[in-house]
This record gives sequence, C-alpha cells and structure tokens, in this order.
Amino acid sequence: MNIFNGCAFNFSGSKARHMSIIESVLPKDKNLKICDVFNGGNSLGSQLPSSWSVTANDIESKTVELHQYLQHSVRLSSPEEVVVHIKSFAHSYVDKTKSKEGYSRLVSDYNKDQTPLGLYSLICSSFSNQIRYNSSGEWNLPTGARFMNPNMEKKLLRYLELLKGKDITFTNNDFRRVNFEEYDLVISDSPYYNTCAVYNSGWDFKDAINLMTKLDKYSEAGGRFLMFEELWSKGKPNTPLIEWATQFNIKQLGNSSDKSNYQRKGGKTQEVLIYNF
Repeated sequence: MNIFNGCAFNFSGSKARHMSIIESVLPKDKNLKICDVFNGGNSLGSQLPSSWSVTANDIESKTVELHQYLQHSVRLSSPEEVVVHIKSFAHSYVDKTKSKEGYSRLVSDYNKDQTPLGLYSLICSSFSNQIRYNSSGEWNLPTGARFMNPNMEKKLLRYLELLKGKDITFTNNDFRRVNFEEYDLVISDSPYYNTCAVYNSGWDFKDAINLMTKLDKYSEAGGRFLMFEELWSKGKPNTPLIEWATQFNIKQLGNSSDKSNYQRKGGKTQEVLIYNF
C-alpha cells in the first residue's frame, strides 16, 4: 500500500496516521468489492489496493461533489495541470497579498452557486481549514488568514495521483440506505458518539445504535467489516460500544504517547479498530 499522510484537504477524523495498523488487518484478497460508508476526506479509500472496487460514500453532499470534481478533472488532465488550474482559481481570491477582502468575496460568490472549485478554495483559506455551513446551507466560517500554500499543493497533487489509478465510485447516501450485503468488506469510520466536533454535530446515540445493529446483521450474514470508534473519550466510557465490541477483534490505534490513546484534561481517551475476521 502506498502510504499518503493526508487527503486533498484537511479533514477532521482522518485515519492517515494509522495506515500501517490498518494495513496490517486488511484482507489480502484481490478484486474485493468495498464500501467505505463514511468516506469523509477519502484518506483511507484512496489508499486501498488498486485491485479493489471501492464505493466511497458520505452523507455530506458538498464533500462528495468535491471528490467527484477532482476525480473527473484528473481523468481529463494530468494531476499537475489540475493543480495549476485550481491554484489559479483559489489565488484569484486569496493569496499572500489578499486575505479578508478576497475571502469575503469568495464566500459571497460561493454561496450563489456552491461549486466544488469554490469549496476547495474556501477550505484552503478558512479558519483551521474547516468546513461548516449554517442552518440555511450557506458557508459559515471566518477566514483563517491562509491560502493555498505549497504544502496544500503537494497534498492535492498526491491525492490526484492516487485517484487516477483507483476504481472509486463516490456516492451520497445516509448509511441506513447503503446495502451492506452488496459488498465483500464494509469500512465504518462514523462520527464518534462521545465526541463533539463540527463534522459530527448531527450524530447521536440513536445513530450509533442503528449502525451497530446494521453491522451485526451484516456480520451474521457472513460479511466482513472494519469499524473505527473510541471506547473512552475524555474519561467517559462508551459503554454500549464497549459491551458490543467484545464479540469482535479489537486493535488499539496509537499508544500511551499517541493522541489516539492518552490521558488528557478530562481523562482517558482510547481510539480503536474493531473488526470481525
């Protein structure tokens, strides 16, 4: 597996730093049909074996559209040409000499038609490179006084190179609508129930239970799955998950010095990979 430390844009919850652990438990079969149910930034889906057919699903339509735009672009042009085009557009609004005024103009233009190119440019220059919309569906983040810098260019170029050689189909569905039984392996990196972040503010206990129930049925039917979650978060145990996970294999992500399993203000946090094969 060709390790890539990140996706095309900064996305909370990326598993890039755990790729060596993930690779150690992945099936060795060729020509598998995979579903990455909560695709997010696609840092995992883009690094799966080239012989696998991957459905990269997410409920966030704008993020899915951005991946589709990048995939379509790199099928028509070289990765280098796509980067030049995107950089030119982003810097027409925000670069080293243009920040707040250019960002305000970019937000205004984006909210009129919400194109993938506009979204990527906003991510490059928003506060902490985050993605956030208000209740009306309009972009809702202040500028971070950033721009599309050389590091982001390198990340974008590497992601485009990976996309060009992969069999990936991007879909936009709630996980409840995904038929797990159609796949040889299901990967679940849902929002973590015990945490609170911009990207998982709509995820609650009912969602977590529905997901575990769906994985149970899939497992009983002979399906294989990988699931990422936190057994503990800031000293708070995820009791339903802990009880449910005991029937499967559990591998810790990180160690005592890693931020995936450590003592921090509020107590212990333990991030794990749960799998049934």
